[in-house]
Amino acid sequence: MRVFRPLLPLIGVTLLMVATAACGSAATATLPPTATSTATPTPTVQPLSVTLPQDDASHNNLLEWWYFNGHLQGSEGAKYGYHFVFFEVYSVSLETYFLLGHLAISDHQTETFAFTQRIGSRMEVGERGFDITVDDWRMSGYDGEFRLTASLEDYAIDLELSAAKPAVIHNGDGLVDLGDAGKSYYYSYPRIETRGTVTDHGEVVQVVGVSWMDHQWGDFFIADFGWDWFSLQLDDGVEIMYYVIRDRGGAVTNHFGTLVDAQGNASPLDASVVSLRALDTWLSPETNAEYPVAWEMEIESLGLFLRLDPVLPDAELYTANPSVPTYWEGEVVIQGQRDGTAIGGLGFVELVGYDKRQSSAPLPVMLKEVPMSRLSPAIGTSREDN
Repeated sequence: MRVFRPLLPLIGVTLLMVATAACGSAATATLPPTATSTATPTPTVQPLSVTLPQDDASHNNLLEWWYFNGHLQGSEGAKYGYHFVFFEVYSVSLETYFLLGHLAISDHQTETFAFTQRIGSRMEVGERGFDITVDDWRMSGYDGEFRLTASLEDYAIDLELSAAKPAVIHNGDGLVDLGDAGKSYYYSYPRIETRGTVTDHGEVVQVVGVSWMDHQWGDFFIADFGWDWFSLQLDDGVEIMYYVIRDRGGAVTNHFGTLVDAQGNASPLDASVVSLRALDTWLSPETNAEYPVAWEMEIESLGLFLRLDPVLPDAELYTANPSVPTYWEGEVVIQGQRDGTAIGGLGFVELVGYDKRQSSAPLPVMLKEVPMSRLSPAIGTSREDN
């Protein structure tokens, strides 16, 4: 069973404003009550690499997100998965930042996937880390300690998270190549001890589990590409992040990853050593998008062979507005072998760009009309050089 509670989405709001302005009406008339206009951001000077914990905080870029997923288990054996993310997006036409929050809960007992979203104004920038509040949703964190509270119809989470391993700065310096879309800063906390409660149809369930956190930001154009992204947490303490980047036509333009050993040491995972094969697909009744939903991943140099199967194939985060990105975000169960010994684990997979309704969405045009003076200095320049 699927539960979906759509609200007016962020990018749809900004596109509606652009269209309204083009028709001669006041664009600000379509602002939601929680969205407030801000001054044009002062460009921040970008470093050569990610610096933590300073870069836990918000940046002045076109797009930024703080993302969490996790696997939770109650004392009576109930199991849940969650996906909680805030996007901070700069609306070019209004010179305003907006927040878009997504929350999804997968209930293993009833095979229910529940999803909703919130929209708000830019968060207050504090001295340390991030602290985002929209309505009854709050996401805060600094230096590996996090707190998440959010609710949707029939479910709620209230979680405290503490990193079991240090942050992983991908590609060594945190700069990753997204092909024609540009570059992005990117780091993760790949294994986070998690405890708290899930409220399930009014019943408060004490839970423990493991989570994953991503923080990514930059002046890149999200509508110019799609991706398949994997976060895998193996039972032997190893984690794998793997990204497959595609252009708007579906051709792979880059793929890269990171392997984290049981002691927390990270090393780049060269795409040439990774073999990834889709085994099954799921066809969305809402968008007619066909998503791969089961995979084989082999890393021969590590003697690692994994099979990834979805907990719920129907895990599409769908909105009716074709200008708003629709994506698949679901839990996977991992079974496989390392050097002939059985190994298991849990993970999440995110699939973006499969909804062909969005191929003609005007979002790329809207973003690309940004004057260069409005953007942060080119990613990769140093503070000293600016």
